[in-house]
Amino acid sequence: MSAPADPGLQRERTSLSWNRTALSVIVVALLLVRSGFVAEQPALSALGATLLVGAAAIVLFAARRSFVGPAPRHGFALIAGVGTLACAAGLASILV
Repeated sequence: MSAPADPGLQRERTSLSWNRTALSVIVVALLLVRSGFVAEQPALSALGATLLVGAAAIVLFAARRSFVGPAPRHGFALIAGVGTLACAAGLASILV
């Protein structure tokens, strides 16, 4: 007996994972905006706002990815860039 074929849920799982990634970036961005306001450092708040825009881009990318065929190459570069920025922002908020 062969295993049942995947009914096409891989795209849905991938889309959900991109949405979870965007949610974690949103949480980091909001914490960064808050710490920027509390510490009176507008650079941290601006970095948080930039991450919020990046998280919105991830959500849009995930929505497009779930309905259209193969993802564009620049989409993965966007995700990698936003992820790197989120890591750097998290470290900056801890160190400042």
